[in-house]
Amino acid sequence: GASRGGVGRDHTLLAGWVNLLWLLWPIAYGVSDGSNVIGVTPGAVFFGVLDVLLAPFVAIGILVLSRSWDYGRLNLGE
Repeated sequence: GASRGGVGRDHTLLAGWVNLLWLLWPIAYGVSDGSNVIGVTPGAVFFGVLDVLLAPFVAIGILVLSRSWDYGRLNLGE
């Protein structure tokens, strides 16, 4: 399983980051489009910052963290 290949801690870290950011999306919607507390430009900046914090950081995190995974013990091949 994942814990045997050293992936468990990394999965928890990456999943926690993604879930934290996903929890901010409804807040961003609520203050921008939902209630108009902030305007169009600040709302776009809010969503843009969330997008930049999600996609590149998760992709780079996977690339960096996957270097320490034991693929032989994960039984991914054959």
